Amino acid sequence: MKFFKKYIEKHASLLVIIAGAFSFFLSNILNKEIFSAKEYGYYSIFITYLSVIYLFGILGLEQNLLRFSSKKNNTIETQITQIRVIFLVSILSTLVGSLFFLFFYPEIKIFYALLLIITYSMINKLFLSNLFRVNLNFVYSQLISNFWKIVLFLISIVFFIFKIKSFEKLILLISSSILVIFVFSLILFKKKIQIKYVNDINDKTLYTSALHFFISITLFTILIFADRFIIEKKFSVEEFGNYFYLTNFFLAPFSIIQNYIGFKQLIYFKHNFSFPEFKLINLKNFILGIFLSFVLYFFSTALTKLGLSTFKFESYFYDILIILLIGVLRLFSSSILSAFEALANVESLKKANMYIITITFISLSIANIFCFSIITVLLCFVVIWFFRSLTHLYLLKKQLNI
Repeated sequence: MKFFKKYIEKHASLLVIIAGAFSFFLSNILNKEIFSAKEYGYYSIFITYLSVIYLFGILGLEQNLLRFSSKKNNTIETQITQIRVIFLVSILSTLVGSLFFLFFYPEIKIFYALLLIITYSMINKLFLSNLFRVNLNFVYSQLISNFWKIVLFLISIVFFIFKIKSFEKLILLISSSILVIFVFSLILFKKKIQIKYVNDINDKTLYTSALHFFISITLFTILIFADRFIIEKKFSVEEFGNYFYLTNFFLAPFSIIQNYIGFKQLIYFKHNFSFPEFKLINLKNFILGIFLSFVLYFFSTALTKLGLSTFKFESYFYDILIILLIGVLRLFSSSILSAFEALANVESLKKANMYIITITFISLSIANIFCFSIITVLLCFVVIWFFRSLTHLYLLKKQLNI
C-alpha cells in the first residue's frame, strides 16, 4: 500500500497530464458529433488560438525563467528584470493576439473584452505554471496548465447528453472556465510561492538568452501549429475541422508522453546528465513511438468496424500514416530537446536557431506555394521535425565533446 501511494505521488503530475490530454481528446470527439462540419471547423480554430497563445504568449521567456531561477530554502530566487519583461510582454501579446483573432476570424462571435481577458489568462497561466515548476510543485504546475481541458470535457459531455448545439454557449463556457482557473491559480501562487530577487545574472546575459529562446519558441510554435494555418488557408473550414480531428486523435497520446518527458527531464538534465543514459532514453522513446503508432491505427480501425465513430478514417489512410510518423519524430525529439535546452550554451543556441530557421523557411515556403494536398503539406513538416532533432543532437554532442 505504501509503495502504491509513493508511486502515485511520484507520478501524480503525469496523471494530470494524461487526464488533460485524454479529456482534450474526448472533447474533440464529442464536439465532432455535436456540431455541424462548419461549426466544428470554427471550434477547431478557436481551440487552436487558445493553444497557440498559451504556448507563444510570453515569447519563450518561460525558458529563461527556468534556466536562471532556482529554489533555495523554500523560496524562488530569480531576477526582477525577468518578471518585469514577462509582465510587459504578456500585455503586448494580449493586445496583438486578440486583434489578430478578431481581424482574421470575425465569423467567431465573441466580445472583445472577454477575448482580452481569456487571452491574458491563458498567457499568464503558462507563467504561473512554470513558477510552480521551478518551485518543484509539479502537480500544481500541471493542474494550472491542463485543468481547462478537463473542464472542456465536462462541458462537452453536458452538451452531448442534453443535445445542446449552441456554438456561442460553448465559447462562452470555455472562456469563463479559463478565467476562473486563472483566478484560482493566482490565489494558489500567493499562498504557496515566495520570490526573492537576486542580481546574480547581468541583464545583457538575460536579454541575449531571451532572444535565442524567443527564436526557438517561435520555431517550435510554427512547427506545432503552422500546418493548421496552411491547411485552413488552402482548404475549406470543414476540411480544416477534419484535419484538426485527425491530428488530435492520432497525436494526443504522443503529446502526453512528449510533454511529460520535456516537463520532467529538462529539470533532471540540468543537474544530472549522462550520455549513455541519454542514448538509452532516446532509443526507448523511438520504440515506444512505433508501438503507439500500431495501437492507434488498429484502435481507429476498430472504432469504424464497430460503428462507434461516424468519422471515415479509411478516407485518410495516407494522411494518418504521415501524422503517425510525425508523432514518432516528436516523441524521439522530446529528450533531445530537453537536454539541449538544459545544457546548450549561447553559441549552440545561435547555431541551432540559424540551421532550423533555414530548413523551416524552405520547407514552409514549399508547403505554402507548391503543395496542393494535405499529404504533401505534412511531408514538409516531417522534414522539419527530422532535421530539427538531428541539429539539436549534433550540436549537443559537439558542445559536450562526445
